[in-house]
Amino acid sequence: MNNFLEELPAFLGPDFKIPQSFFKPKFNDGESAFFVVDCHTNKLCYMQGPLVNEIGLNEDQFKAKGFDLWVSLIHPDDVERVLAAYVDFTHAINEYHLIIPGKKNNKQVVEFRFRMKDQNYLWIRETKVIVIHKHQPDQTKAVGKLTDITQQKNDYQSSLEKFRLKKEQDNVMVKAWAKLLESKNKPDADQTLVDQYSADLDVLTKREKEVLKCIGEGLSSKQISDKLFISNNTVETHRRHLLEKLKVKNSAELISRTARVS
Repeated sequence: MNNFLEELPAFLGPDFKIPQSFFKPKFNDGESAFFVVDCHTNKLCYMQGPLVNEIGLNEDQFKAKGFDLWVSLIHPDDVERVLAAYVDFTHAINEYHLIIPGKKNNKQVVEFRFRMKDQNYLWIRETKVIVIHKHQPDQTKAVGKLTDITQQKNDYQSSLEKFRLKKEQDNVMVKAWAKLLESKNKPDADQTLVDQYSADLDVLTKREKEVLKCIGEGLSSKQISDKLFISNNTVETHRRHLLEKLKVKNSAELISRTARVS
């Protein structure tokens, strides 16, 4: 990265100023590549960096084939979204006389999947800034950085999956308690089961038991809100309190046993 701190400004010359924050990597960033596009000709004039080697195409190939080659490497599911973002950025370039360095329309960040030489796709963050010649404002360049963010995306998806599984498990547990609450009022209920967990249910407030019963009926938070005439936020608060109060060590056993209760 340090090489590009010197090489890229040297390539552009002293009359183009690149924000230093542009070179600063984010946490868990992978390999990067830097590129420069002449906004007047819309031609690539510079592309270097370790990520270029992973793409498997060199600077000369990108220069020769240009934008068509670039788009051909973007994942088909991402192309439309990315091209729409490029149109917005092109408009910003065309309106360069309105651009003030540091303003929002001076920068664009777009994330997409990009095909590598092994035919696999990596998630890429493309960050571009428009830099203007100090003395000749009609000379503008788009300076870009491609960064491999595949690991970040994988970590994020893993976190989402863990959250989804936890929510599923919590929902199963709460429904098991709801089934037990319903069984307390049935003469043919498994009284051994009811007696074993009755003390845990007794700590619930009247409203929490009402919410628990609704959950057992399969109602969503919105439906519970409408039925009990309380806000959706209040329902979520009761859900949270139910989890805190009922998440005892033997919940797994309870879930197994209530699954057999009709």
